[in-house]
Amino acid sequence: MVRCLSAILLLVLAGCSYSGEPSQADLREQWNEQNIYPASYKADVVAFIHSYLNNPTGIRSAAITRPQVKRVPGDPGDRYVVCVRYDARKSDGSYAGVTETVTTFMGGKFERFIDPLRGDLQRQAAARMVQEVCKDAVYEPFPELQRLRR
Repeated sequence: MVRCLSAILLLVLAGCSYSGEPSQADLREQWNEQNIYPASYKADVVAFIHSYLNNPTGIRSAAITRPQVKRVPGDPGDRYVVCVRYDARKSDGSYAGVTETVTTFMGGKFERFIDPLRGDLQRQAAARMVQEVCKDAVYEPFPELQRLRR
């Protein structure tokens, strides 16, 4: 009987200490498990920008960085990111000027595109985010983006 009561008491105490929510360490571990290198990052970026721009033809000055694990403001942990620069045409055919953007990846797949000129974030916040993430970026030519057609 005493053993049974001891076991019940231990179970009750164990249940009281469990909050039902994962710890910060558990959340960070789950987040980091999703950091898988995005092997098809260039193809993912090309596919997204093709559907994102009103006129994807005639892009010039396209450049891209290799995926790096970096901190993206607002995210709970590090993430694979790619910085992309390009000069796209506006709807009237003139060039808009070089735009620098950030693409994030989760589980090796395209997750989010951050454009300081358009998008879901306020422009100033997005511009600061892109500037922070891409401040030390080493760009490589990105001819795949320059070959886009409608």
